[in-house]
Amino acid sequence: MIEARNLYRSDEAAKFVLAVGKTPVVSRKKRVIRILAGTALAAAIIIPAYFAAGNTAASIRESNVFSIRKVNICGIKGSNSQALADALSALKGRSLWSLSAEDIGAETSRFGFVEGFLMKKQYPSELTLEIKQRGAAGALMQGSRAFQVDGTGNYWEVDYLDAPAPQLKGNGSIGDPDLQSLVAEIFEEGLSGTITSIEPQDPGSFILTTRQKDELVVFAEDLGGQWAKYRKTGEWIRRNIGAGGRIDLRWSNRVVLVPGGAPQEEVREDG
Repeated sequence: MIEARNLYRSDEAAKFVLAVGKTPVVSRKKRVIRILAGTALAAAIIIPAYFAAGNTAASIRESNVFSIRKVNICGIKGSNSQALADALSALKGRSLWSLSAEDIGAETSRFGFVEGFLMKKQYPSELTLEIKQRGAAGALMQGSRAFQVDGTGNYWEVDYLDAPAPQLKGNGSIGDPDLQSLVAEIFEEGLSGTITSIEPQDPGSFILTTRQKDELVVFAEDLGGQWAKYRKTGEWIRRNIGAGGRIDLRWSNRVVLVPGGAPQEEVREDG
């Protein structure tokens, strides 16, 4: 309680008391509720007025109602994050209210590392995307550029690789499912440091070059079985062709040596 005197009277008989209460404390939760309520109220006023003016739902897409000012991306890092951020910057200025998952998908579909995303709209002008990145089944080098693959046809460029990866030779496409299936098996079998290059040949066939300079002709399927056959007949190969020959492992029960591009001799797996 605060006692205040009337300064305009000489006697102090007349007194009055001014009650002063504590400043109310507004909790963070209440502040958030007030902001959300304000946003909802604004939407309740703006949107009906927008339609009342003769506009249609389709025209909101081109309007500045809840225009996107900021796009946040989480879930990825490095150059991929920046490349995706640059592409999604095209969404700025679009209507947050009318933005759909299909709109986001149209932008992210060009990036092989994006498996999916979660979209969060933060009115009045902010968009947040949480990216789910594909898992890599293997990797390839093409010149000085490094790529990761998921084994089914998707691929993406990366800044660096944590392990050695074969060099892709010839005119093969990194997106070829057969090539990616073979790359995935190379990594699964722990051969990424042993096989130095891959060169596509006939459909479904590839030439693998090893660190010993052997050239192996293989199918994309069952690399493990073909590699076991190569290891089993290694001494016979060295004895008959020496280092550097081409070895065809595609046969079910034999190994064919192909020096100079023509079959010369063969041995069965139990030979």
